[in-house]
Amino acid sequence: MPASWSRVLVLALILIITAGLGIKIERDRPTYVESATVLFTVPNVDSSALTYTWQAQSLISTGAVVGEILMSPQIEREVARAGGTAPYSLTLVNLYNQDYPEYGYPEATLSATSASPAGTRRTYLIAKRTMINVLAAWQDRAGAPKQHRIVAQVTNDSGPVARMGSRQRALGGLLLLGLVAAGTCWSLTGRRHSPGRV
Repeated sequence: MPASWSRVLVLALILIITAGLGIKIERDRPTYVESATVLFTVPNVDSSALTYTWQAQSLISTGAVVGEILMSPQIEREVARAGGTAPYSLTLVNLYNQDYPEYGYPEATLSATSASPAGTRRTYLIAKRTMINVLAAWQDRAGAPKQHRIVAQVTNDSGPVARMGSRQRALGGLLLLGLVAAGTCWSLTGRRHSPGRV
């Protein structure tokens, strides 16, 4: 096959793939995210600043344990059976340290994400209720007196918020990749068919 036809076929294939991906990017629906801040606190009877400071590490550890339990396969199945269809997470807030986790405050982020605002909301509410139940059951099994139990206060609930990546940026990146692929293939097909090459 002549080099010119090879080049035309390769460029046509790249054009078709790039156009198909571009159409998919244009048609992508937004993702809905609902998140809230969870503060692990001591009861009001023990809420002095001194007590809070003294117990901060225990509260952070409690948040880590509750997060691990909430994200366990067993609890994930329970959330799904209760109607939670979206992925969810409970993660301690990392204070901008990417090398080593730096948890300075007993707070976490509870979130749920899906393509459906109703599914996101339902899963978030189920995960929130499950988190509160897990914390209460864990302390109940440990024999903690009710008036001294750690409490999870949920604040700043965002409600389902549409999140969508920048279409212009994605399409621009796709166009750039298409041009690089076309240039590379053009060069390679030309070398393969150039006269005098063994």
